[in-house]
Amino acid sequence: MQILHTLSCFLYPVLCSAYLNHLAEEVNDKLQEAGLISMAELCKSYDLPGDFLTEEVLKRLGKLIEGEMDQYNRGVIFTRAFVARHKARIRGLFSGITRPIPISSMIAAFGFQEHLLYTVLEELVNSGRLKGIVMGGRQDKAVYIPDIYTRTQNAWVDSFLQQNGYLEFDALLRLGIPDPSSYIKKRFRSSKLLFLRATCVGQALVDQVEASVEEAVNSATWTDLQSVLPSCLSMEDMGMLINQALRNTNVQSQARVLGGTVVVSEKFIGICQALFEDAMQQKAQKEVKNNPVFLITEEDLKQASALAESAATSKKERRDAERRKKAAEGSGSTKAGGGGNAREIRIRKTKKKGRRDEDSDEETGASQQSRNRPAEAPFMAQEEIAAILEDRLNDCPEDILSELAELLVRPLSKAYQEVLRTVFMSSNSSLSAACKKKSMKDLQEEISNLYNNIRMFERGTKLFSGLHRCTGSSFRREAQTSLSPATSSSSSGGIPRRSQAS
Repeated sequence: MQILHTLSCFLYPVLCSAYLNHLAEEVNDKLQEAGLISMAELCKSYDLPGDFLTEEVLKRLGKLIEGEMDQYNRGVIFTRAFVARHKARIRGLFSGITRPIPISSMIAAFGFQEHLLYTVLEELVNSGRLKGIVMGGRQDKAVYIPDIYTRTQNAWVDSFLQQNGYLEFDALLRLGIPDPSSYIKKRFRSSKLLFLRATCVGQALVDQVEASVEEAVNSATWTDLQSVLPSCLSMEDMGMLINQALRNTNVQSQARVLGGTVVVSEKFIGICQALFEDAMQQKAQKEVKNNPVFLITEEDLKQASALAESAATSKKERRDAERRKKAAEGSGSTKAGGGGNAREIRIRKTKKKGRRDEDSDEETGASQQSRNRPAEAPFMAQEEIAAILEDRLNDCPEDILSELAELLVRPLSKAYQEVLRTVFMSSNSSLSAACKKKSMKDLQEEISNLYNNIRMFERGTKLFSGLHRCTGSSFRREAQTSLSPATSSSSSGGIPRRSQAS
C-alpha cells in the first residue's frame, strides 16, 4: 500500500503535464481552425478552473499554441492570420469613409471583435496609414472622423466667413461641430471676431456698421442698418452689434436706436422738432385769445402759495394773540375765586382747538391750491405728431415714426409752453401800452375841464356887488378848496374826479 502511494505521487506530475500538453495541442487545432478562441469556451469544454487554464495556456503560447492573447482582453486568443485578415478589412473600410461615423455601427454591421477593432484602428491612425482621428476613446460613443471631412469642414467655415463676414452657430452644429464657440476661438485665435448671442461677426462687417453710423451722425440724418446686417441675425444680436458700433465710434450721446435697426442722429431729431415751430406760433396765438387761463405759470402759483402762507401766518399770529389775551383774562378770574386746575384745563382745550383749526386751515389751503392749479395747454397728441412726420418725411420708415413721435412729445410740449409764454408776454405788453395811451388822453381831457371850471368860477365871483363881497370871497375860497385836490391829483398822474361845484 505504501508503494502504491509513493508511485502515484511520482507519476501524477508526469501524467498532469502530459495531459495539459495534449490539451494545448487540441486548443491550437481549434484556434487555427477558427482564428479566435475565448478562454470561457475552453473552461466550459474541459471543465477546468479559469485561472488554472489561463496560466497553463500562457505558458504554452508560441510553443504548442500558435497564437497571441489580446493585451486589452486576456480572455481572447487570436492567430496572426486572423489579426492580419481583420487588419486588412479595417484598413479598407475606414480608408473609404468620408464623414464621421460611430465605431459601434461598424462593429454591428461587419462583426468585428470590439477590442481587436480598437487596437488595430489606433495602430493604423498612429502610424499614419489612416488619415483621421478617433473621438471618444474605447467607449460606445466613440466616433471616427476622417481627415478629409475635417479639411472640407474647415474649408467651408473659412470660405463662409470670408464671403459673408459672420458665422452662425446653428449652421456649425448642422455641420457636425458640437461646440461652435470653442471651435471658432481655436480655429481663428488670431482673428478679431465679435461673439454675439447666436452668431459670430467678423471685423469687416463691424467696420461697415461703424461707417454707416458715423455717416448718419455727421450728416444729421438716419440710417437703416437692416439692409447692411445679415438676415439670419436675431433682433437681440442686431442690437448688440449696433450698440458695440456706437461704443467703438464714441457717438452714443449723439444718436438713438429706433425700431431695433434704425440709427437716428440727435441733430435729425432737432430738425424734426423744428418742423413744428410755425404750428406752435399759430396755436399759441389762438390759445392766448381763447384760453388765457392756461397761461398761468408755475411762478405765479409759487407767488400765490407764498401769499397764502403769509396770510396763514398772520392769521396764526392773530389767533395766538387772542389766545394769550383769553389766557390772561382767565388767569385774572381764577385769582378772584377759581382754582388753578380750571385755568389749566381751559388753556389745554384752547390749544387743542387752535391746533385743529391750524390743521384744517393747512389742509384747506393745500386742497384749494391743488384744485386751483391750472393744467398746461397741450400741444399735439402722439398720433398727430406721427401724422405730420409722415407727411414731411417721405423716405422715413413707417415703423419708426411712432417711436420718433413718442420721443418728440415731451420736448415739443416744453417748447410750446415757452412759445405760449412769449406770445402772452408780447400781447400783454402791447395791451399795456394801449392802456397807458388811453389813460393819458383821459387825463388831458380832465385837466382841461377843470381849468375851464376854475375860470368860470372866477368870473362868477366878480359879479357880486360890494354888499355881497364877503359872500363872494368866501365862495371863492370854497371853490379853490374843492378844486385843489382835483388839481393836485391831476398833477400826480391820476385821473381826477369832477368837482361837485361844476
